[in-house]
Amino acid sequence: SKTGFSSTVDGTLVAEISGNTVLVVTQQEKKPNRNQVKVKLEERVKAFEEKMNVKANKDDKSSMEAEIVRSLLPNVFPNKEVHTTVIFTDEYLLVESGSPKKAEDIVSMLRSVLGSLQAIPLQTVKSPEEVLGSIIVKNTTEFLMGEKIVISTDNGSQKGKSSFAKDNVYDQETKRLVNSGSFVDTIQLGLEDTLFTIKADLSISGIKFSKSFLSEVDKSDEAGSFILKMGEIELLVAELVETMGGIVE
Repeated sequence: SKTGFSSTVDGTLVAEISGNTVLVVTQQEKKPNRNQVKVKLEERVKAFEEKMNVKANKDDKSSMEAEIVRSLLPNVFPNKEVHTTVIFTDEYLLVESGSPKKAEDIVSMLRSVLGSLQAIPLQTVKSPEEVLGSIIVKNTTEFLMGEKIVISTDNGSQKGKSSFAKDNVYDQETKRLVNSGSFVDTIQLGLEDTLFTIKADLSISGIKFSKSFLSEVDKSDEAGSFILKMGEIELLVAELVETMGGIVE
């Protein structure tokens, strides 16, 4: 795979936008066709076993597969590029990624490129499970309930996940589960003009903005839209951190 940097919304590789530093990390992978690799591996294994008169073991097969992949890569077209926006604020490093693992990989790459990068996963004073559970049981926060809740249960003989959608998020069963020791794994919440989904590990996904909010800038104004959304996400993160008692020093 190849990793590099692409232009930001203002056309530069490193942008200063509303007091924040913005980068766009671009990743591109080349992967040979699986079936092609499988066929060639079977042929290679068969030839090896006939010549050596022994069965190919796991290490032999892994080594052969690696050689096959390397030989095919020069003729493989790159997959679609994946662009990840990274925002450095005064307090946070925000990474727009499909999963926490991918975000960690991006941070590790930046740390390697920059030589040093003091960034650790967000840790709050209050337990996220506790706060998200209290939103269901007795919401005294600024957040509104959305249309999705996933509650995890691990009480001895009872293990599993319970999902609630749309009007069912207000079902008394959600409160009963939380009060009996289960914890909120995933919940959709709303804050003013923003709807989002948050997990117990504090990863945020599915961010949606209201039409009235987005109408504040012209649709063709890419930079303006980015600044508007970035500001709203900053407010969202700040509100979440405050609700959870602040950051662990």
